[in-house]
Amino acid sequence: MLPTVQAIPGRSVRLVGAAVPPRFIAVGASRAPGASDTPRDPAALRTASHALSALFEQSCLPHAGDPAGLRALLRDRHLSPLPEAAARKALARPGQAFAVPGPGHLMVLSFDDGWCGAGADAVDPHALTLSLSAAVERRGLSMQLMGAGTDGREQRYLLARDTGPRRQTAAPSLALLVLMQPTATPGAMQANLFISPLPSDPGEDHP
Repeated sequence: MLPTVQAIPGRSVRLVGAAVPPRFIAVGASRAPGASDTPRDPAALRTASHALSALFEQSCLPHAGDPAGLRALLRDRHLSPLPEAAARKALARPGQAFAVPGPGHLMVLSFDDGWCGAGADAVDPHALTLSLSAAVERRGLSMQLMGAGTDGREQRYLLARDTGPRRQTAAPSLALLVLMQPTATPGAMQANLFISPLPSDPGEDHP
């Protein structure tokens, strides 16, 4: 089961425009040329977890809701979108898919509607959660669990602006969806992270 952070009792969030998360087919279905085999031992799984978190932090966190900016970033890093036939294996709605060399068969999914996704074939779920929480904190956001599936394989978070003394530049609140699927390797999970900005609350005070 994916470890969780503290939930907020009695609080609900209206995910306008994000109520239905992007459907997907296994993110690891299309692999980067020369990618290593799926990690299987604990150390390799932890390495893949950190690699996925770093990829998500560098690509999706700063470009949620900005597919043009995300795709420009990936092009600057000499990554090209997968051919249409291959992209259909990773996307179930309009967008582009990018295979990223690295442990765990990393991928970035850029949906035309602004959702951004990143995934890996096999990770250590606990190591991923710790690394992801640290990445969110570095962005000046708090990570609040808003809902989860009964088996813990689907979790929805609100990433809210940090109002404490360490607050960084203002950023919209974000909807984060974490999806996990078991693999044939004991203790390893396929991980998929999806994120999209939430509309501003008209009643919210802005700086």
